[in-house]
Amino acid sequence: MTTKHDFDTIIIGGGLSGLLFATQALSLDKKIALVEAGDELGGHSKPFTSPFGEMDYELKFFPNTAISAETIAWLEYCLGETIGAEQIELCPQTFDSGKLKEFIGFGDNAAKSCDELNYYAATSQFRFEKTPKDWVRILKAKLVSHSSFQIFNKSEVTSLTFQDHQVTGVVLNANKTLTASEFIWAAPVQALASMMTEDNLPLRQKQKLAKTLFF
Repeated sequence: MTTKHDFDTIIIGGGLSGLLFATQALSLDKKIALVEAGDELGGHSKPFTSPFGEMDYELKFFPNTAISAETIAWLEYCLGETIGAEQIELCPQTFDSGKLKEFIGFGDNAAKSCDELNYYAATSQFRFEKTPKDWVRILKAKLVSHSSFQIFNKSEVTSLTFQDHQVTGVVLNANKTLTASEFIWAAPVQALASMMTEDNLPLRQKQKLAKTLFF
């Protein structure tokens, strides 16, 4: 017997990741629900108002690498338009012997931790004409016009429902249950860990999940 669900896919978290997941899922002709605890979609990528006016959370650094180029191409595919990526040449510098000098690398015997710093020592980066706040605006416009997409704003996932150790639904604000055959968690991971019971997730994995910042 096939169980009838409210949606094909439920996405928890309406930030940029959740919006991109929703766009991809809709391209597969799925009925989607996007659950967002806040008033608006966009998460940290939406603009915010400060005493100085509207501010934008922009990408501060996006190195020019092969992976970056692939990511930009995929993002533009999801958006359905270009983001105006421009290559900017850089001249990384280091402070040595009392003055700034051109940075030429860490050498052949560099410590393992230098691998992380190499990210910021790139000699070229991308600058975007359209920033994350524009990406959010474009994605929202594409999604809200789709009949198979539904937003649940001001809706916090307070618990999960299970059957045979599989998630079958999410409970919103402790009073409304939505069911689906597929779930995508795009919200803070720690909240997910708190909802998993030892019957459905071994204690060690639950503890590991609780310490995870992203996945």
